[in-house]
Amino acid sequence: MSDFEIKIPKDDIRAIMKSMERARKELGNNLGGSVKMAGVALSRSLGTSTRISDKKRPYEIIQTRRARGARPKSSVVDIRSAKAGKFTRIIDGGKREINKSNAVKIGIRGIAKASWRWASRKAKSPARTIGKKDITHSAEKWASRYADGQSQTRGDDPFYKIESRISYINQAMDQGAANDAMRRAADGLGHWIDNELKKKFKAK
Repeated sequence: MSDFEIKIPKDDIRAIMKSMERARKELGNNLGGSVKMAGVALSRSLGTSTRISDKKRPYEIIQTRRARGARPKSSVVDIRSAKAGKFTRIIDGGKREINKSNAVKIGIRGIAKASWRWASRKAKSPARTIGKKDITHSAEKWASRYADGQSQTRGDDPFYKIESRISYINQAMDQGAANDAMRRAADGLGHWIDNELKKKFKAK
């Protein structure tokens, strides 16, 4: 899959700015708090836009033959998978053994998606806003090395910055969903404000 450039419509930027202003007026948030809320909503949206790889790499069986001096059912299978295009030899090479081999099985799945979780965490936001479903434990652990996040909520120039440094992040993201990320963040922030207002009214 080729790289692509994320294009965010100006209307979507205006929409999230409008939601931030709503948070200030209706919830009494300061500017920094509104910026952070918008950043958290965008983190969640980017995480949702990032795909997780399949459990197995595609592979091709090159040849199958009976192993020398082995049981009649034993066989040797040479396969070539998408992992660096290398040949892998598997003894007793049935379908189960092939699927369990390191050449086919993808052990670190979801590292790109998890990088947004870590970026959000490093920006001092709740990482739980991005789901962990189907992200392997090893991917969650490694993703911290490829994520960066910063935030400043005090003063006159607050900011919220998240970054995924995964080299293939563009390939891992769904282009349509990525282009739509800001609008979904604005919608999510709007729903959150509505829920907070409902809580306030119930408390009175």
